[in-house]
Amino acid sequence: MNSYIHHWGFMKEPFLQTIKTEDLYPLPSQEETVERIQYSIELRAVSVITGDTGSGKSTVLRYAMSKLHPS
Repeated sequence: MNSYIHHWGFMKEPFLQTIKTEDLYPLPSQEETVERIQYSIELRAVSVITGDTGSGKSTVLRYAMSKLHPS
């Protein structure tokens, strides 16, 4: 067990890289990304997601995937 978990009395690891999409703080940019991805899919176009390291690219993509139809 990590010492900070014990020290602060956490019940579980607070800094996981795999936050459930339903636990994410909803941001307007997330919904905008979903809309842009849907538009790209409708056009059968190629899309590129870019950003600095740690800017949330993977997180917003996981969020978008959770909102889109699996097919």
